[in-house]
Amino acid sequence: MSNLTQSLVGQDRAKLIAFAIQNDPMRMGEGAFIGLCTQNNVRIVRGGTGFAVSALTCNSIVAKFISSNSSNYFLNTNDAQICQDFDQYAMSLVSQYQNKDIVLYLPDSLAAYFAMGANKSVGLGGAEHELGHILCDKANKMTPAKWFNHFIPSVRKFIQSLDSNDNIRYYMDSLSKFSNLFADIRLENMMSVMYPPTKQRFVDTQKCIFALEDQGLDQADSLSIIIVMMRDLGKNHTSPELTERFKFYKKTFPQEWALVKQKFMPLVKQNQCKTNDIDGTLHFPMLSALEFLIEMKDMAKKPPELKPEDDEPGDEPGDDSKPGKGKGKGKPQGGKGQGQDPDEDGDENDGSGDKEGEDEDKGDKEGKDDKKEGEDDKKEGEDGKEGEDGKDKKDGKDKKDGKDKKDGKDGKDDKSDQHSENMKPQDAKDTKTAHETDSKSVGKNIKDLISDIQKKMDQGNFDTDTLDVLREKAEEAIRELNQSSGSETYIPNGNKVVYIDRKKADRSYPV
Repeated sequence: MSNLTQSLVGQDRAKLIAFAIQNDPMRMGEGAFIGLCTQNNVRIVRGGTGFAVSALTCNSIVAKFISSNSSNYFLNTNDAQICQDFDQYAMSLVSQYQNKDIVLYLPDSLAAYFAMGANKSVGLGGAEHELGHILCDKANKMTPAKWFNHFIPSVRKFIQSLDSNDNIRYYMDSLSKFSNLFADIRLENMMSVMYPPTKQRFVDTQKCIFALEDQGLDQADSLSIIIVMMRDLGKNHTSPELTERFKFYKKTFPQEWALVKQKFMPLVKQNQCKTNDIDGTLHFPMLSALEFLIEMKDMAKKPPELKPEDDEPGDEPGDDSKPGKGKGKGKPQGGKGQGQDPDEDGDENDGSGDKEGEDEDKGDKEGKDDKKEGEDDKKEGEDGKEGEDGKDKKDGKDKKDGKDKKDGKDGKDDKSDQHSENMKPQDAKDTKTAHETDSKSVGKNIKDLISDIQKKMDQGNFDTDTLDVLREKAEEAIRELNQSSGSETYIPNGNKVVYIDRKKADRSYPV
């Protein structure tokens, strides 16, 4: 049991509530969020163990539109007709949401304290990450005119890569999840430009997440590691902790590190948007997700030959610069940024300008160059493919447990269980920290590596959300407290902790 949990055991309900409220790291985040969201109809709900946004986003509209049509439709319908059909479809969906509140779910005071301590900067960073989804993913707003044009070549290419018995809807879950990952990268880069104070808060949130992930990360599966590598490279919140993380990735997972650097960096860099141009970059996350799935299918058929990595550990892939100089390091926590559900909304931010504070990473100075590179990469991605509604099923496969919801009297979220299994040690006896381990994948050949990743994607039990680890930490601590005290934990409104089922919210991304 943690020291914090031990210190709270035996306290009566009133003391427990007072303690949580007094040390609530989300208090400032709640106020800041309200102040920045005056242009949106946003309602904030405190109660639960994590972060979530309930809204319709432009990326979720794309996922829904793809799911609602057959492969033959995309292959046999001309571009102009597809765009016209999409615009009508989007208009119909948006009209249903325009008068609805955007709901932001923030963790309850006690859950927030268990996850973040009393670090208000981390609480602010979490709230502003969600604000980024609302702003940058254009929650409850109409897509730009003829916007689906960006996706048509990739959708067709993806469909053509499928086996004859594959249903495009089967891949929609993976498409949404990876779109969420790339949207997390995009929004944190843009928010740092639009609202410069968010940059340091994102750095502090990253440090907190690293500390929670560190134990047992050496035992994570290859797909989860690739997700966190792309997340950290893409966000590029330079800090000593990030530098150490890159050294760890390269030493412990050299094959996965080489794969990300040599095959996926164009997709990562495309979403490092140092700009406030929301509409002009809005399609990048979904397009990158399509291209990622296409790349994975291509590699499954013909495994790539990876070159030895000669750069120093922590060098920025693609830019040949040190961690403080380049701008691409990002993160998905066990998977979350923005790997998304067709029915879920992801958070997104936009930003403008390249200048961040002089006290911040030098890596942001290259933002404009990165944007140009991203726009070039974007053109390559346009001939990519498309994903499917993997949530429904393929060949009668049931949806993945834990994605739908967590029910259960202990309030335990199946999704968080899956994430924990992905990111924590398989063997309790081998619980080295992230920086104490030898390489796990040195002996694995690239064909086996691609096969393992593909198998994990097909199973669907992976996550890409940035903030999931904070929820998992809170839920673990609350379970410990309940077991040690022999009673249920209560929160300020007098009810048990509310475990919000994010899949029930009509969002395009998990938060």
